[in-house]
Amino acid sequence: MQRLLLMGLLLMLGSVLMSPRTQAAEVDYGLEANVYLWYANLDMGQADKRLAPQSDLVDYAEYAGSLPSQGAHHLMSITPIARSQEGVEVEVETEFQLASPNDGETEVRGQYVVQRLSLDNQGLVRSSVTLVNEYDDFTSRYRPAVEINLVRAALYDWTESLDKLDDNRLLSLLGKDAGFIGQEDPAQSPSQYLAYLHSLNHSDSRRAIKNYSLTPEAGQYRLSFEYQWTAINSDGEIELARVGVTMLIAVTPEGAKVLLYRAEYLPPVTDLGAEVRC
Repeated sequence: MQRLLLMGLLLMLGSVLMSPRTQAAEVDYGLEANVYLWYANLDMGQADKRLAPQSDLVDYAEYAGSLPSQGAHHLMSITPIARSQEGVEVEVETEFQLASPNDGETEVRGQYVVQRLSLDNQGLVRSSVTLVNEYDDFTSRYRPAVEINLVRAALYDWTESLDKLDDNRLLSLLGKDAGFIGQEDPAQSPSQYLAYLHSLNHSDSRRAIKNYSLTPEAGQYRLSFEYQWTAINSDGEIELARVGVTMLIAVTPEGAKVLLYRAEYLPPVTDLGAEVRC
C-alpha cells in the first residue's frame, strides 16, 4: 500500500475538518449490503430468503392490503439506530413504486416510505415496521430497482470483504473468467492480491467510497469510484492512500457477479471539498 503518513497529509493540507479514521468509518458497508439485499429480494418476491429464522413482524404496509406484489424500492438513506449483541436496528427511507396491475401502464403513483428494520448478526431481517407511508400527489414512470439494489449490495459486500480480508466471500463475488487488475501488481491474481493484503498485517483497515458513479452498459453495470483507504500499520502509524477503481458487475441467476475489477493508485487529494461520498 503506497502511503502518506497522517502528519505529512496535515502539513500538505494545513488543516482538516475530520480525521481520516472518522471519515472512513461513516458507512458500515456490510450493513448497507444486507439492507440492499433485503429490498432486492423483497422486490423479487423472495423475501423469505432474507428473513431470520426467528423473524417477528414484517408489516408490508407499503403494499395494497399489506400483501407483497411486484414493486420497486429505491433506497434514499440508511440510518443505524441501535446496536446490541443480537444485531442492529436501522431506519430506511425509500421511494416505493407499486407496479400497475394493468399491462402496459407505466405511470404509477409513488410512495415515500420509512421503515425500521431489525437485523440479526448474520444480516437477516428479524422485523420490519413501517413508520411513514405517504402517497405522492403525482404519477411518475415505473422504474425497476432489483438490479440496481443487487449491484449496490455487491459493491458494499466487496468493499467489506476487502477490509475484513474475508477471502472466501470476496472470491465468491467474482464471476467466471473475471478480470482482476490490482493496484500493486497488475499480474497478481485475486488470491495473490489477498495474500499480499494479509502480509501487510494492517489493523483497522477501512475503505471509504467517494465520487461514485454507476452506468448501465450492455447487460451489465459499470461502476467508477475512489477508495480512500486508511489503515494502521505494524508500527502504529496511520497509512492513507487514494485508489481509483473501475468495476463491471452483471446480475446473473446466482446473484450479482463482478466481471472486472481494475484499481490504480491516485495522487493525494488537495481539495477535500471536491469529494462526494457514496
